[in-house]
Amino acid sequence: MKRLSKLVLPVKRWSRSESDLFVKGYKQRLIGGHVAGIVREYLMEMVRLDW
Repeated sequence: MKRLSKLVLPVKRWSRSESDLFVKGYKQRLIGGHVAGIVREYLMEMVRLDW
């Protein structure tokens, strides 16, 4: 949790629009990574079933 607070502090110093863009980009990356992970899991299951 300490590392998280260290990341939050610089964000508060940024302008509002800058931090909003950062958060938006981060969320998109997070969601994209999550979807990619699900797809990868699904593909691995398909491969396992084919064997």
